[in-house]
Amino acid sequence: MRHTWEGDIINQVNILETKNLFGGYGKHEIIHGINIYVEKKEIVCIIGPNGSGKSTLIKVIYGLATHHGGKVYYGPDETKNSIDLPKSNEMIEITQKRANELVPLGISYVPQLDNVFPNLTIEENLEMGGYTLDEDQMETAKERVFESYPLLKERRKNRAKTLSGGQRQMLALGRALIIDPHLIILDEPSAALQPSLVIDIMERVLALRDEYGVSVLMVEQNTKSALKISDRGYILAAGQMVHTDNAHELLFNTDLAAFYLGGKRTIK
Repeated sequence: MRHTWEGDIINQVNILETKNLFGGYGKHEIIHGINIYVEKKEIVCIIGPNGSGKSTLIKVIYGLATHHGGKVYYGPDETKNSIDLPKSNEMIEITQKRANELVPLGISYVPQLDNVFPNLTIEENLEMGGYTLDEDQMETAKERVFESYPLLKERRKNRAKTLSGGQRQMLALGRALIIDPHLIILDEPSAALQPSLVIDIMERVLALRDEYGVSVLMVEQNTKSALKISDRGYILAAGQMVHTDNAHELLFNTDLAAFYLGGKRTIK
């Protein structure tokens, strides 16, 4: 892990780190002492069996679930020119900050389901994501998203409820991109999509890094598809981190798949 601890001060090398993070919902603790990090311009995937606490982990990080202990640190990418984001030479602590406090720092979050406003138009959905921008910034940001997602531009005046499942995920990603974020946190972007659309959405996640220079922390149940586009991965089981490795090694480690992901073990 490439970082330097000086007590509770961390030199800015990674974009996100958690230190001994505990949390859940109310008094019910679900994640226990989680340590993860995301490097700048890296895709990191959190995988594991159902009920292992994957979504809870990212909700604790993003201030959407109850924090019980530990810390979260964030260091904006100084190579990105995000709108009005102050530069910093050190990571800052964002433990227990709420979602509305994290958006101005350049962190976007895309929920698993119900991640668009169905009765608002596509354009209005994008504007909701960019509520921190002024009028000129908003127009520039929308055009940037429309350039990447032409279908959204074509249907900008249509209500989001007219979109298919895959198109809604596209809109959710577009809304996350509207602030030109440094980090996007995704909760199962392939959820409820038919298999033929999973490849497309994963290619769009990959483009977040390759075309926008965005770091991505992703929870995903579709393990194989997620690891194919990721740089590294963590396996979570029963609320604890049980293994981490580069994505390629995790993808082809059938012993780990047998123990934690319901796969078949290697015959020796």
